[in-house]
Amino acid sequence: MLMTKSLIILGRQPELSLVEIFSLYGGKNQISQITDQTALINLNHSDINFKRLGGSIKLAEVLSIEAITTNQNLLTNLKQHLQKIIFEAENKKINLGMSFYDPKISLSEINKLKMILKSFIKSFNKSIRLIPNTTTQLSSAQVYHNNLTTNNNIELIVVKDDKQIIIAQTKQVQDINDYTKRDRYRPKRDSRIGMLPPKLAQIIINLANNDPSDDNSHKTLLDPFCGTGVILQEALLMGYNVIGTDILSNMISASSQNINWLKNNYPKITKLTSEFMLADATNFKWDKTPDLIACETYLGKPFTAPPTTEILKQTMNDCQLIIKKFLINLRTRLPNQTKMCIAIPAWYQSESFIHLPLIDQLEQIGYNHLSFEIINNRPLIYHRTGQFVARELLVLQTN
Repeated sequence: MLMTKSLIILGRQPELSLVEIFSLYGGKNQISQITDQTALINLNHSDINFKRLGGSIKLAEVLSIEAITTNQNLLTNLKQHLQKIIFEAENKKINLGMSFYDPKISLSEINKLKMILKSFIKSFNKSIRLIPNTTTQLSSAQVYHNNLTTNNNIELIVVKDDKQIIIAQTKQVQDINDYTKRDRYRPKRDSRIGMLPPKLAQIIINLANNDPSDDNSHKTLLDPFCGTGVILQEALLMGYNVIGTDILSNMISASSQNINWLKNNYPKITKLTSEFMLADATNFKWDKTPDLIACETYLGKPFTAPPTTEILKQTMNDCQLIIKKFLINLRTRLPNQTKMCIAIPAWYQSESFIHLPLIDQLEQIGYNHLSFEIINNRPLIYHRTGQFVARELLVLQTN
């Protein structure tokens, strides 16, 4: 009998996705990466709070795990799973999509399989529409806009590595429309200071706290560098009360306006509290002790092109000074074992990253730097192609 498992399709930066899943669900559940883009977890899909996962694209129920077989055996297995699914479908009309996470399969082979399955479904007096593949995998947008997670529609996922072949059915997909709404329709956005994506904000919060529920109304999250309030808004949607501080008055105003907009558009969060204060995080004394801290710190100057060595050195010195003073100040306000996640800058140069010296000084100023064996203790870097400034996520705990 197949042990209950879920398959998760990882996002653009799989290492961040894996660590986020591990932070929320890794305590009692085995998690294993199968391919660059996929991971298995010993947990029912209905027990995973998928909308909270900023780094994962799709969540699927595993239907079978078999040793490597021929294409004919794969086709037989797909037919068996489809027969069961279509019998449970309420309507005669079915939309079918397929995604293959297998570098050895071609698009023509996929289309051939789909045509055979189409004829098979028609034999049960069902009308079927195939979702066209332009690549071996359907995008989250294709799954979302074709409603392939509803009762009468299906996306089957096939994952293959050197040892096994996994067949799964997609149950949830990222709500791309809601992410767009939260990112682009807020009244206050400021591209000059860099815009934190809501998905990355979710990851930062999830690395700061390992409670996957939405019932966090007894907990308070502090963002000492709140900017336009992206982390605050995502924390509110997760059920936290929030406190945001910033050294710039226009940022406090922007956060306040954005959170008011959020509460008008998401009524479920209206009972949660949100406070905003003008404050310098390097010396401010917060009255309340937060339950967790999540923030993007000062990232230095935004560069549109690689800077000179001298300018980069000055920028690094500025960031080092501000962030270290902030952490020293914050430590005096926190009890032992308080967990947090902060984003600090790293700079991409010559196909590697330049890190702040601060990382090697954390223990002496009162913090343990947590690492993750699931990614072989590598640094947590969020970086987009073509950008010089990256974000390095530090998961810290007061020692």
